[in-house]
Amino acid sequence: LGCGGLVVINLFALVSTDPAGLYGAGVEPVGPENDRYIDEVARVANSVVCAWGKHAAHMGRGMQVAQRLGAMGVPLLALGFNRDGSPKHPLYIAYDTPLVPWQT
Repeated sequence: LGCGGLVVINLFALVSTDPAGLYGAGVEPVGPENDRYIDEVARVANSVVCAWGKHAAHMGRGMQVAQRLGAMGVPLLALGFNRDGSPKHPLYIAYDTPLVPWQT
């Protein structure tokens, strides 16, 4: 995709093979350090590929992070969009899918 490297950062500190884990009672999925790590990586990135899928709507997390990155002046890209407007997760698309700009 024309990138020199790749760093993957999750929106949530909680990582699970079952997205339903995000919605558990009493679960704080974001974590106290997540935003700091996202910001640190974004500051040195030439661009950020947002690819979190529809579950990032939980707690408004996807839009919070996208708006923050946009405010930092980081160019946001995506691998396409779901019907709800969320950036598609790479697990569900072809490898040769082109990156497209994303304006929040």
